[in-house]
Amino acid sequence: MQSGLFRRSFPRILLTVALVAAFLCLPGAGPLSSTPADAVLSAESGDAELNAAGFTAYREKRYAEAVRLFRLAIARNPSEKIYYNNEAAALMNEGRYDEAYEALSRAIALDPRFCKALSNMAITCFYLNRFSEAYEYYRRAKDADGAYAGERFERGRVTEKLRELRQRHPGNMDVDGIYERLKRGIDAEVPGL
Repeated sequence: MQSGLFRRSFPRILLTVALVAAFLCLPGAGPLSSTPADAVLSAESGDAELNAAGFTAYREKRYAEAVRLFRLAIARNPSEKIYYNNEAAALMNEGRYDEAYEALSRAIALDPRFCKALSNMAITCFYLNRFSEAYEYYRRAKDADGAYAGERFERGRVTEKLRELRQRHPGNMDVDGIYERLKRGIDAEVPGL
């Protein structure tokens, strides 16, 4: 028997799953680079050079090395929110979501409206099976920067993911309802959730 809370939360959870799945398919979900050029590192390398080198390692899919470099950048400048977000992006690619959660918590503590970190936190929470929390971070990202969140959680991709969910779970009225609303262009927000 399903509790009333579960029945009320289920549409929100499905929407979160679809939004997260759509986000994962998008390019540009990785770290932010403070400089595009590769940095030559030395004992005196600054945080910006370490971040750039971490970004290069990330781009080359050397995620463990990227984490190490981003952490060195953080050690040099612990007040830079981008470095924590970059570290988290590399950790997420390694499936280390608990550690990514901690890094993103630090980035968000530095700037509660940092949309990229809020979006990455939504993804991280999804993989940690914290669906309500994932939805809340998605909402915060949308509130912080609707244009950015709109690009990352684009309606067409969300609709496609919901279509796939409908195929896997035929007859699920929650999935069907959200899918139909999105297909018709109606915001998928469920009143009262």
